[in-house]
Amino acid sequence: MGKKSRKNKPRRSEEAAASSASAAVSSNKNAGVSESNSKNPSQRQRQQVRQSSSSGFRNPFTATALSEVNAIVSPHVVSSDEHDPVKATGGATCWICLEGLEDGDDEPLRRNCACRGDSGYAHLTCLTSFATSESDEIWTGKKKGGSNTNQLAFGRPWESCANCKQYYVGKLRGDIALEFARSTEGMVGGLRSFRHVTAKSWVTKSMIDNTNMRDVKSSSKVVSEFDKLLILIKSCYAAYEDDSNPMVAGLMGFLRANIQQTEAETNYNYAIWLAQRMRCLTRKSWGGGDFDYTAGHNVLLTGDGNDLKLLYNKWNELMNSAIAGYEGLKGTLLYSEPGTRGQVEMSKLQLMNQYSQIKKEFSYLAQDRATDNIAKDERETLELSKKLLKSTIEDSGEASTTAIRYALQHAHQMMESGKHYRPFETIDLLLKTLKTARRSLGPSHKLTGSVSSTLQTCIVSNREGAHYLDSRRAYHPVDRYEEDVDVYIMNIENWYGKQHDHGSTIAWDPSDIILKRGALIQCVDLEKASHLNDKRGWVADYDDDSGRHLVKFEDEKIKPCLVKPDNLRLIFFGKEYEPTSEECKKVAGKDGASEFPSLAKDDEDDGDDEDGEDDIPDLC
Repeated sequence: MGKKSRKNKPRRSEEAAASSASAAVSSNKNAGVSESNSKNPSQRQRQQVRQSSSSGFRNPFTATALSEVNAIVSPHVVSSDEHDPVKATGGATCWICLEGLEDGDDEPLRRNCACRGDSGYAHLTCLTSFATSESDEIWTGKKKGGSNTNQLAFGRPWESCANCKQYYVGKLRGDIALEFARSTEGMVGGLRSFRHVTAKSWVTKSMIDNTNMRDVKSSSKVVSEFDKLLILIKSCYAAYEDDSNPMVAGLMGFLRANIQQTEAETNYNYAIWLAQRMRCLTRKSWGGGDFDYTAGHNVLLTGDGNDLKLLYNKWNELMNSAIAGYEGLKGTLLYSEPGTRGQVEMSKLQLMNQYSQIKKEFSYLAQDRATDNIAKDERETLELSKKLLKSTIEDSGEASTTAIRYALQHAHQMMESGKHYRPFETIDLLLKTLKTARRSLGPSHKLTGSVSSTLQTCIVSNREGAHYLDSRRAYHPVDRYEEDVDVYIMNIENWYGKQHDHGSTIAWDPSDIILKRGALIQCVDLEKASHLNDKRGWVADYDDDSGRHLVKFEDEKIKPCLVKPDNLRLIFFGKEYEPTSEECKKVAGKDGASEFPSLAKDDEDDGDDEDGEDDIPDLC
């Protein structure tokens, strides 16, 4: 039997697609609250529309009209599973039409979500028909969600899988987005323009993830799509400016606010893409890795320098426009709804946090690079990150994936906050987050692993020491502390690049060790300053003249003071949080000072004052 061609098969009607899929998604009783990024109008607004219909006002909340379908000119996407990570096996079938490879179909089955096994596969044509029908039912109010709805399962049929309730990714995400835009292009020019704007915004989002940043041609296409979308959005405002009919004035304001929110989101997404492009130009490793600030400065001296400055200026303009857009929503009907108000405030906070972080990353491109402004930006970044974490926990709970992700992000912000860095506060946050992640996500989850590795880095990156007799002051990782004999076991495997006569480890007395700046310690056996015993702090510097460490304390009420090496002990945490020896070597290979700043060697009150003698213990 020959293959059945889907190319000549008539595309399913929206009603037929919804009927075919009803059995497969019947268990999805929980439904979301919106189509894509749009918000549903209230029942009162729908009632106003029905009452005003007799006066000649066209109800925008109706199913797609035949005239709108006939106005579509773009061709369908040619479906291909070439770039899908997992190809369908012989037994897989489309969860919508229930046909598969064994039925002789020549249209590939697609899947790029969180579904596993043979589940979740579908033809692109079936997904398009299903999402079209679902969108119309949401838009017309036939399908409603409740207080416990799952937004991804219901409100975003073009963006997420109805089975696993996770976003589509990769090429499939882009193909569905293009079909979304195609299905609504006949709506441009009237009160339903917003639906096409929503679709086109999803196209640009999908392009961000699927574009090779090193490819100039592909990057230019993304810029073109964003520019065209912003022009389209501005042209749509006119359709919602008529407030002459008091029956629908509220509805007009509601739809205008949705357009305004979409414009703010588009400006933000455009800016984030430009930031990625700037990182590419400044030689950031695209597969991850550390940012090379030297390369960032050097690129300003090359042919790419002007491009980088132009990108930064455009990025700054877009981010400020996005912030202004969200701020402008405060006086709209969209903001007056309690649930939506919280979403808008959260989006604005996320945006401002991103703006602060990226501005700090590319500070060398800013025209005003005064030191006091840089310090101010660091404080603002840290405060915004803290506020975002707090709001996320209040909104979704500390065990949510989003809250764990923001906790990790805030920890990184704390680690990079220069003189504002407080190591114990950071470690306490990471310890709490790791316990939560292990409980809610599991120990093998990727995010749990990221929290664990960050905690390990935070704990051991500066846990190093040099022997006081070593004129070159070579620092070595401290593997452990043997309390019964009061010695540190030092890893000296590569002392001056060669194997030492003692082997890979050696025992050193704490009194003989100069600790690295940033090392976490606690005071012990102090006599004249016994009130400092067991107090935690970190090494801010080493004073060669007195042979003592300058220590800053976790309790900020305690003034920094000089302490002899014999009265300091490195802090070790629970075995389940400590890295292995091999992991310690990896961390030790990094420049601890760059990750954990010196905590202001020259801060105020760091020097000796008149009564400073009382703070310097006299060890007997």
